[in-house]
Amino acid sequence: MFGPPMGSSLAGGLAAVLSTPAVIAFTGIAVLALWLLYSSVGALLVVTAGPTTSMLALPPLSSVLDLQFVLASIRLFDGWTTLGQIVGLVLVRAWVTVVLIRLVLPPAPEDVAGGWRARVRRATRVRPQLFLAMAGLLIFLAAAGSFVSTFSQILGPIGGVGAIAAEMFFLGFTPVVAVTEEQGIVPTLRLGVRAARLHGTGLLVYLLPYVFVSVLLEAPGLRFAHVTLSPLEWGLALIANVLHVIVLATLANRWLAIREDVIRIESEAAEDRRSRRGVAPSVVRRRRTRSARPSPNGSDAD
Repeated sequence: MFGPPMGSSLAGGLAAVLSTPAVIAFTGIAVLALWLLYSSVGALLVVTAGPTTSMLALPPLSSVLDLQFVLASIRLFDGWTTLGQIVGLVLVRAWVTVVLIRLVLPPAPEDVAGGWRARVRRATRVRPQLFLAMAGLLIFLAAAGSFVSTFSQILGPIGGVGAIAAEMFFLGFTPVVAVTEEQGIVPTLRLGVRAARLHGTGLLVYLLPYVFVSVLLEAPGLRFAHVTLSPLEWGLALIANVLHVIVLATLANRWLAIREDVIRIESEAAEDRRSRRGVAPSVVRRRRTRSARPSPNGSDAD
């Protein structure tokens, strides 16, 4: 496998989440916000416990739920209301994704000096360019998720799990790459896919159990009920979503470990493509950082 063992990346992801109370707190707030947004489609009904456990799942697992949200909205509301809800969902998801990734990445030096409040303030201040880039990326991942859902209907449950795991394998790094590198969607996809390909099947073996368990939890699909969730159900939903964030943190930790090598290899591939085409497109650029490791939390300094 390319880079250090996956076990070390998993340990780094666990430490990044469990040692940072701000991550746990923000996870709970994000789940509640998305639950309220989803429940707005239910017309006085609330989302049941099953889908709530996957609110912060990695795409395409979360994308499948989002697509069900869109279909339910189309059936219940007029076009403008549906459009407003879709735009609201995409913007909330984009902001939540950026903030979570920044919180699980190593803090910038100024964040360490300023404590957790400074870290949260810097993580929540998202530049419009990054905000829109993440929104566009999530729309692309949702479109890919709809294609995957078609496979699940054709191939059955086992084929569906395999298709979801395959998409997560190739595109799972892309949200982290979008936040750390702040490039366009195409360079982000190139780097994300390159990182996945260099891992071989080791990363897929790591992701398969996660996908299988998540699909079991999400199996009932988007459902509404008259009775709100009990405290126990809320507790289980929080634990499940913290596990999703740990997987996200593992991929973020993994990306930092292989970042320089992936950028170098992709730059060499871009040079090769340029030489064969006889043109000079832009090369994948390296972000200037203040230290050897990137500090994405500090990239949006005031």
